[in-house]
Amino acid sequence: MVTLTIEERVKEIIATELRLSAEAEDEVAVALDDKLADDLFCNSFDKIELILAFEEAFHIHIPDKDAERIRTVQGAIHCISRLAANRTQLASSKLDNCAIPARSRII
Repeated sequence: MVTLTIEERVKEIIATELRLSAEAEDEVAVALDDKLADDLFCNSFDKIELILAFEEAFHIHIPDKDAERIRTVQGAIHCISRLAANRTQLASSKLDNCAIPARSRII
């Protein structure tokens, strides 16, 4: 099983949701500095679909204020990375306060 990085997965989701394809198999259809609206022609409905796809893929919730700030591929990666890190940190702290002994936990 191949594990993709957050960057690779975000690019894959954007390419899939916006129906973008690279000219060659080894090319990436989405670049980090691409602007969603200007370069990838992502309209407001497309952006909603992207946000929902990101939330599902990464098991996070993207608040509206953060979603509004996502304007580039790099911006999406940064936002998702931050929220995923917060989720992991929160889950870890909840486990530390758990009544189940650490050796018995299934993580």
